[in-house]
Amino acid sequence: MHKRPRHRDRTPRAQTQVVQAAPPRDQDLRAIFSVVNELVGRAGRTNLALALRGSRSKRVLQLGLDKTDGHGHFAGRSQEEVIAVIDQLLALDLLRVAHHDGYPLLEYGPSGLQLAMRFAAEDWLGVLRAQVPLAAKGEVPQMPFLDPALSLHGGAHQRNHDTVELLAELVAREATPEWLPLLRHWHAAETRRIRARLWPLIGRLCELQEKGPGGT
Repeated sequence: MHKRPRHRDRTPRAQTQVVQAAPPRDQDLRAIFSVVNELVGRAGRTNLALALRGSRSKRVLQLGLDKTDGHGHFAGRSQEEVIAVIDQLLALDLLRVAHHDGYPLLEYGPSGLQLAMRFAAEDWLGVLRAQVPLAAKGEVPQMPFLDPALSLHGGAHQRNHDTVELLAELVAREATPEWLPLLRHWHAAETRRIRARLWPLIGRLCELQEKGPGGT
């Protein structure tokens, strides 16, 4: 009995498209993390991608992601392209997926959280710079990091001492005697731990002020 020769199926098959993501730039990370801050432990990468593409879906609005700086940052890119960027951050352990009640939710990896905290401290430094001349005129400076309501789910803008200590370090690198009115206000409103960071800086700037422009 002769077997019939098998005929190969020559029907063209659809090729799976692999989307390659470019290495994340600093400005992209800032935009992504501004959204992640709001959804950590509450949503996964699909909603993160939707928000970054500018979606105004019901879930995106419920989470308040439309109010973040990163909303629409990747407008014009496909969902697959943005997911590829997010997957790259997962591969770098900047972000992680944790399963809660069976749902895959995003959270920061240790290095991602450190980076997010640095972004927050740098953002707050920009706020303080703008407040220096106002405080010098006797106005009460606005310091958003003093708001106890900033207690997001592990996000960069969480009111935690590590982020505020990092902010104090950044301020110490550039502060001049003109910063003294603002620093005194900040010192009076802070916890003991942060006051201990600020007091030596205030003392050093007072010495510079007493010596005058030509002092050393």
